[in-house]
Amino acid sequence: MRGFETIALDRFGHWEMGVWGAPNFPTTRFHPISYRQNLVALIQNGVVAPAVSSPNVRSWGAMLTSSPYTARTGLGIDAAGNLIYVATMKGVLPSQLADVLLRVGAITAMQLDINPYWPIVGLSTTPIHRPGGSYPVQLPGSYHS
Repeated sequence: MRGFETIALDRFGHWEMGVWGAPNFPTTRFHPISYRQNLVALIQNGVVAPAVSSPNVRSWGAMLTSSPYTARTGLGIDAAGNLIYVATMKGVLPSQLADVLLRVGAITAMQLDINPYWPIVGLSTTPIHRPGGSYPVQLPGSYHS
């Protein structure tokens, strides 16, 4: 959806993150094969995005209870291009997730989900750009591996 933060992956396992519909995303030399999009950005250009402080916490996804504090996951990219993944299994606000991502160096970041039972992270069991073994992922307390 136009205006939503998106991560794009290419066939070599490289990534770019940006706002869908922005003129320079993805860049012209990047050829994505996969996209993941979810809501507006948590962090843009190294600062917490204004939407993070919105009083309408429900705009960040449907919650399992009436509490705005819910388990959340986020994905960010730092200035060196490293991918940063944050997963909470306890309740936090979007602003708290953004603050953590900012503190660990994210210059752009997005929320992935707000469900403690289905945290969104996945790795290929067959490496797509390096020879080697498998990469199993298991988050304690989740229903999916």
